[in-house]
Amino acid sequence: MKIIETIIKDIERYHAHIVENKEKEIIRRELLTEHIECTEKYFEILAKEKQLRKMLERFIEEMFEELSEEGTQFFWEMIKGIPLFHDLGKINPDFQKRAMQNSEITESNMFSHLGRKHSLLSAIMYIDYYKEELRRRVKAKADKEKLRPFIIYHSYVIAQHHSDLKDFQGFITLLKEKAGKDAIDIFLEGKCEAYQKEFRLTNQSLLNLLKTVDNTDWSKEQNIVLYAYVKLLYSFLVASDYYATTEFMSQMEIRQFGNLDEIEKWMDIYESTDVMKSVRNYQKEQYPKPIEKIGKKDMNDLRTEILTDAEKVLMENKNSSIFYLEAPTGSGKSNTAMDLSFQLVKNCGNLHKIYYIYPFNTLVEQNMENLRKVFGGSKEILEQITVINSLTPIKMSQRQKKAEEETEDTLYYQRALLDRQFLNYPMIISTHVSLFDVMFGNTKESAFGFHQLMNSVIVLDEIQSYKNGIWGEMIYFLKQFASLLNMKIIIMSATLPNLDILSGSTYKAVELMKNRDKYYSHVCFKNRVKISYELLMSPNIQEDLVRHVLKKATDGKKVLVEFIKKESASNFFECLKEKDNLPCDVEYMSGEDSIIERSRILHRIKESTRGIILVATQVVEAGVDIDMDIGYKNISKLDSEEQFMGRINRSCQREGEVYFFKLDEGSGIYRDGDIRIEKRFTLENDEMKNILLEKEFSLYYEKILDVLKRNRNDLSNDSGLDCFFENRVGKLNWFKVKEKMKLIEEDNWSMSVYLAREIDDGQGNKLDGKKLWQEYVELLKDFSMNYAKKKVKLSEVISKMNCFIYQIKRNSDLNYNDKVGEIFYIEEGEKYFKNGKLDRKKIQSEIGEFVDFI
Repeated sequence: MKIIETIIKDIERYHAHIVENKEKEIIRRELLTEHIECTEKYFEILAKEKQLRKMLERFIEEMFEELSEEGTQFFWEMIKGIPLFHDLGKINPDFQKRAMQNSEITESNMFSHLGRKHSLLSAIMYIDYYKEELRRRVKAKADKEKLRPFIIYHSYVIAQHHSDLKDFQGFITLLKEKAGKDAIDIFLEGKCEAYQKEFRLTNQSLLNLLKTVDNTDWSKEQNIVLYAYVKLLYSFLVASDYYATTEFMSQMEIRQFGNLDEIEKWMDIYESTDVMKSVRNYQKEQYPKPIEKIGKKDMNDLRTEILTDAEKVLMENKNSSIFYLEAPTGSGKSNTAMDLSFQLVKNCGNLHKIYYIYPFNTLVEQNMENLRKVFGGSKEILEQITVINSLTPIKMSQRQKKAEEETEDTLYYQRALLDRQFLNYPMIISTHVSLFDVMFGNTKESAFGFHQLMNSVIVLDEIQSYKNGIWGEMIYFLKQFASLLNMKIIIMSATLPNLDILSGSTYKAVELMKNRDKYYSHVCFKNRVKISYELLMSPNIQEDLVRHVLKKATDGKKVLVEFIKKESASNFFECLKEKDNLPCDVEYMSGEDSIIERSRILHRIKESTRGIILVATQVVEAGVDIDMDIGYKNISKLDSEEQFMGRINRSCQREGEVYFFKLDEGSGIYRDGDIRIEKRFTLENDEMKNILLEKEFSLYYEKILDVLKRNRNDLSNDSGLDCFFENRVGKLNWFKVKEKMKLIEEDNWSMSVYLAREIDDGQGNKLDGKKLWQEYVELLKDFSMNYAKKKVKLSEVISKMNCFIYQIKRNSDLNYNDKVGEIFYIEEGEKYFKNGKLDRKKIQSEIGEFVDFI
C-alpha cells in the first residue's frame, strides 16, 4: 500500500463500494484503501495456493532465453502491482460523486469523456509507474527490452477487469486515440489534484512502449503461453476482486479455495473398496500373467492387467504432462483413470485438484454415481465432489456490463461468485463444453475459473467425440497449458487418435498402454461380438429393420437399437409399441430423459427376464452401463461403431451380435465438417469394415490425421494453423479464439428448460418441482447464510433439480414463468408428458425443438 500512498493524495477520502438499504439509503461504505488491501490479500492467497511464482519461472523459461535475477524479481513485482493499481482510477471525481455519493470530493468534469468509468485510468497509472520503475531499477538493457511489453499486457488486464476480454488491439487503439490521449494530458498537466506523483508518461513515450509489443516475434508455442499468461492474470484479478467485494458485502471472509490437500483420506477409502482390494491382491500374487492364460471368463483379470500396466508406465513418466490411455470398451477405463489421477496427486506433490471431463451430461451423471458408490460412506469427502453439467454462467447484457463499472453493482458480484463457487471443489466432474468454456471463453464469467486449472489432474474422456477440425489447435493448447499451468492431462478412449501427429514433438505424450494390441486382440474384446452387414444395403430398411428386430427379440434376449436421429428413434419406438403380441418389453431412451427416468430404464434392463428391446439415440454409445445380447445401429463414425459394440456382450459370457444399417445420413447430423462422416471413412468402405473387425484404429486415425494435417496444419494461408496462432492467439483476439474452439456450432446450441411437476424419485418419495424451484431461488437470494453451508444446500437442491431439466434448441420466443441464470422455468410442466414420457410433438409445437442428436 505504500506505493499507492505515494501516488494518490489523501487516498483515505476515496470510496470503493457502498451498501444501500431498500430505501436506497447508504448504510455502509468501503474505503478505496480497504478494497485494494482486501483485493491484494486475496490475490496473495491465490498466488500462494496456486504457486503463481513457480508459474512465472516456467513462463520466463518458455518466453525468454534468459532473464537476470534482478529482471525476474522486477517481473514478479509488476505482477503483484496488478491488484494494487486495479481500482486506482476510482479517484475519478465523476465516479466518486455519482456512484459513491461521496460529498468529500469536489465535482469535476475533467474525465467527462470517460463518465464514471475508471479502469482505463487505473491502467494508465500502472503504465506510468512501472515504465519509470523499470527504467530506474533494472540495469540490463536486454532485461528492459523483454519486460517493456508486459507493462502493456498487465495494464490491459487492469483495463479489462470490469468487462469481458475484448480484443487486445482495441485496447491499444483506445490508448492511442482520444480516451487515452485526453487522460494522459490531464495527468501531465497536473489537473488531477488527487495524483501527487510526478506523471512522466507522454503520448509519444506511450507510442514507443506500444511498439515493443508490435516488435515481438514469438513462436506458435510462445503465442499460446502468452495467451494463457494474460488470461491467468485476468482470472486472478477478477477472482480476487470478486472475493474482496463479496467479503465487504457479506462481512464474511472467504476461506475455501477447493484444494485437494488430504489425498491420503481419499485414497484410504478408494483402496478399501472390493474392486481395489482385489486389484492390489492380484498385483501381489499374479501380475504379470501371460495373456494366453487369461481366459474368456477372466474379464476382471484383464482389467487389472490394464490398470497395472498403465499405473507402472505412469509412475515411470510422472514428470510428463500429457498421457494417452487407449484401452478397449469394457476394460474399466473409468476406474483406471481414477486410480491414475490419485497416483499423480499422491506422488507429484504439487497437484491439488482433479477434473473428470466427459462428452455428455449422461456420462457426468453416471460417473458421479460411481463416485457416490466409492465415497458414499464419507460425507466429508462426498461434499468435496461436485457435478457441473454446465459452466455457462449468469450472463449480463451489454447494458448491465457497462453499468457495473459505472455503478459498482455489488449484487452482481455475489451472484457471479455464487455461480462460480462450484469451481472451489477439490474434485469436479463436468463436460468438454464446460471445460472449453473456461479455457477459451472470452467472457469475464468464463475466465473467472481459469486459475482453478492450475496444479490439477484433468482426465479427458472420449476427446475424439467432437469435431476433428480443431484437433490440431486443441492438442497444441493442451500441451502448452499443461506445461505453463502445471497440469497433468490423461486423454482416454477405446479409439484414441495419436494427436502428436498434429503437434509434432513438443511435449510428446506418454502412451500408457505400451502394448495395446495385447489387449485389443484378446478374445474378450476382439471376438465377443459377431458383426453383420446384411441390413446395410437394404432398400426398405424401415420395414426390414422392424421384422429383423422382432425375429431376434425372443427367448429373453436383450436387444439394443440405436438411431442417430431422435425422430427416427422415436418413430421406431412408436412402431414397435403398436405391434400386437410383442415377445418382450420395449423401452425408449434419449438425451431428453431425466436422471430418474434413465435410472428406471437401466434398472429394468438389468432385471429383465422376459427380454427387452431398448430403442435409443447416441446417448447409449459411451459409458452407459448396459450389457445387451444383440445390437442394431445406424452407421455413422467408425469410433461410434466401436463404442456401440462395447454395449453388446459386455461381460463376454455369451455370443453377441451386431447388425449395421443405414436409415439416416450421418452428414445430416454432423454438420461441423467432420471428415470421419465421409463414405471413405465409414462402414460403406470395406477397408473400414476390416479395421473395425481387427481393432486397428491406429490405421484409421493415420488416414484421418493425414487429411487433417494437409487440410489445415500445413496450410500457410489464413486457414492454416500458424496463422491462427500468430494472428488470433498471439494477438489476444479472444473472440476469434472462442469462435474457433467452439465444440458445438450455434445451430446446435441448447437451452435448459425446467418443467415443474410432481414426480416419483424412484424410491417412493414425491418430488414437487414447483416447491423445489422456490427453494432454489430463496437459497440464491440468501447472502447471510454461511458460505460452506450454502454450498452443501445448493448442491443438494441442484441434484434434485436435474430431474426436471431438459435441453431444447435455443428459442428466443420461449414463453417462460421465471429464469435464473440460464435455466428457464415453466410452471405447468405436466401437460408436456404422456404416459410418463415427454410428449415430443406437444413440446415442439409449444416450446421448441429438441437438440436432435443427443
